[in-house]
Amino acid sequence: MRPGSGADHGSAVVTDLGSTNGTLLTQPGLPQEPLRPGIPVQLLPGAVIDLGDGLTIAVDRP
Repeated sequence: MRPGSGADHGSAVVTDLGSTNGTLLTQPGLPQEPLRPGIPVQLLPGAVIDLGDGLTIAVDRP
């Protein structure tokens, strides 16, 4: 996370930049969703980003 006053208001975001197989996002309490290319999504603590081929990124609390 970074401090700031831009469109993300300093929060962590994830954006699929046009990956071949897509990116899946699972946020706490919400169903898994595929990311739409070029559309940033704000991340909640506990989110898991699935990049495919068994590669995931877990978002932890600061």
